[in-house]
Amino acid sequence: MSVVHQEKPQSIDLRAILFLLVCLGSLAVVLSRLWYFQVVQSDALSRQAEASRSSFLPQLPPRGLIVDRQGRTLAGVEQQLVVTAQPRTALNNEQGIQKLASILEVDPEDLRKELKRYGAYKVMPTPIFTDITIQKATRIAEAGDLLKGFAVDSLPVRSYANAKAVAHVLGYVGTPSEKDVERLRAEGIEPVDFVGRAGLERALEEELMGVPGRNEVVVDNRNRPIRTVTRDASVPGKKVVLGLDVDLQNYALQLLGGRAGAAVAIDPSNGEILLLVSSPTYDASLFLGGISHKEYAVLTEDPLKPMLNRAIGSPYAPGSTFKISTALAAELSGNFNPNASVTVCRGYFQLGRHRFKCLGHHGATHFHEAFKNSCNAYFMQLALNAGRANLQKAADLLGIEHKTGVELQGESAGIAPSDAWINRVNDGQWTAGTTVLMGIGQGFTSTTCLQMAILMATVANNGVRYRPHLVRALQGPDDPKPVRVSPEIETTIKVRPEFWEKMKAACLEVVETGTARGSRIPGLAMGGKTGSAENKKDHKTHSWFVGFAPVDRPRIAIAVIVENAGHGSEVGAPVGTKLMARYLNPKPVEPPQPKTSGAPQPSPARR
Repeated sequence: MSVVHQEKPQSIDLRAILFLLVCLGSLAVVLSRLWYFQVVQSDALSRQAEASRSSFLPQLPPRGLIVDRQGRTLAGVEQQLVVTAQPRTALNNEQGIQKLASILEVDPEDLRKELKRYGAYKVMPTPIFTDITIQKATRIAEAGDLLKGFAVDSLPVRSYANAKAVAHVLGYVGTPSEKDVERLRAEGIEPVDFVGRAGLERALEEELMGVPGRNEVVVDNRNRPIRTVTRDASVPGKKVVLGLDVDLQNYALQLLGGRAGAAVAIDPSNGEILLLVSSPTYDASLFLGGISHKEYAVLTEDPLKPMLNRAIGSPYAPGSTFKISTALAAELSGNFNPNASVTVCRGYFQLGRHRFKCLGHHGATHFHEAFKNSCNAYFMQLALNAGRANLQKAADLLGIEHKTGVELQGESAGIAPSDAWINRVNDGQWTAGTTVLMGIGQGFTSTTCLQMAILMATVANNGVRYRPHLVRALQGPDDPKPVRVSPEIETTIKVRPEFWEKMKAACLEVVETGTARGSRIPGLAMGGKTGSAENKKDHKTHSWFVGFAPVDRPRIAIAVIVENAGHGSEVGAPVGTKLMARYLNPKPVEPPQPKTSGAPQPSPARR
């Protein structure tokens, strides 16, 4: 008997259906999210995908202020609109370079050269043009992607008041070159967007720079900043107070009238520099926005060399002003008698078969009269009597032949021929002629204007010589008031006290009745010495004057040099006495005009 088995109908598996539904739902969610990310959030996610890391950008600190002794601002800070560039990116955007050059009205080649200065090491935004107008900044912003690699920012930027009057002292700031970066890092200073490149701006970089802040930014894989995450504020640089008087600076330039020369004044009691001017000068503000090649060529190709600091960087033969050092050499010899006649002046000094000219016939004369009338014959014989060693020692004690150590680059040392110098330069040949020429500040002898101001300050201060300094005080952000710089005595010349009394009395007579009497200021007792130094380039002499005032209690010592201007009594002395009078009495004081009637006055020899 067969049995027929009939299949039972299958029932629906709910678990399988549920699993399928879950899978379909999950797939739908995934697809919807993909649609959302790929369509709705496409742009945002693309930007985020490019972001690779965080970076820290330094925040430029406000540079420290520089003010004069009266608190008047010489170098300040102002917020300016600045064009910045990412050099590596910008250099590849030739169309952007052309467009930006058109907006800024500059030569595209100048812009390209500016970018190439940083191309090798700078990838983050760096300033390339400062102080642009709001109209130009707007045009740059509107250009959008066309100016890829360029932007506009607002930064604290250096500004100068009286830029021409203090150019050779302050120098200028600029964006750092590769050499600046190497130099600063060697000094342990990490450079910021603007650094000092000359003058005190360079010498006081550490004090003036301040402490940069730090902004944390997200950057893309090309190192381009996307957004700022955190900000740490910067700390401003220190305030620098100078001993300079800016009114005196301007007045000195006015008196020099664009002629090549210099003027330096010092406070004898502490070495503070009250005045340091070189003429002709230049406008330091030209460098703040990035000086063009054309403007720079005008400065460097000018035959008068306006960027040369003649006050510290140009040694000149001192002429008769050096007779002060010769007198000190005689005192050091131990045989100096100011009241004795050393020689008889017949209008020349005879040395063997050679005659050295004197500008007068002074006869038998002693120190006081010889100094007042600048008798060459007397001081040539005095130099021979003092001897080579004492001439060298006196010059050394007065600071000749050594750099002064003032806080500026480009200082030259003078020459007061030492044995080492003679052996190196003149094959060891020191003759009697070398001695007599040194005695009147000629021959191999040369000094800077700053050195002669120090010499005169040493006389005014009875032989105490201070190291000269421009910086009077410093004030940090947390200091309640400026902290004064301590004066530094370099040398105290130990000779008889009466020597300084005799020397200052002789200097007084130079201005009262001697070679500088045409420049005396009524009511103000001044001491001084004129000089006319021969030079090889021109038939006219360089015009010198050194002085101090008031004689009884000196507050200022000064040196003035005017190139190829003639006798010291005619040019250097009027400038020097007017400057001393202006410092001691801020109201303008003019020397009296020569009388045109009455008995003629005897004319002293002009030196």
